[in-house]
Amino acid sequence: MSFVGSIVGTQGEQVEVAFDIDKSAAGGNSYGFAPATGNLMYCMPQKGTKTALYIGNGDEAQGIATGCIRTNGSTCEGTGSPEKFPV
Repeated sequence: MSFVGSIVGTQGEQVEVAFDIDKSAAGGNSYGFAPATGNLMYCMPQKGTKTALYIGNGDEAQGIATGCIRTNGSTCEGTGSPEKFPV
């Protein structure tokens, strides 16, 4: 199960997430960050970046932010539409 939210802070390899489904809270929950690249390069997301929190065993405390969700498709001319990708 995954929940979408926004990064509101980072510390070390932890991210603080404000969930989209929880409109009343501004964050406060810290989770480990595990990008698709693994530890190949150390890049932490910036505040405001969308992320998905993966909860594999039903325990929210064990959740992992699994990377960043791209949100600029409509403003990025070269990659906004799959029809524009070079073959």
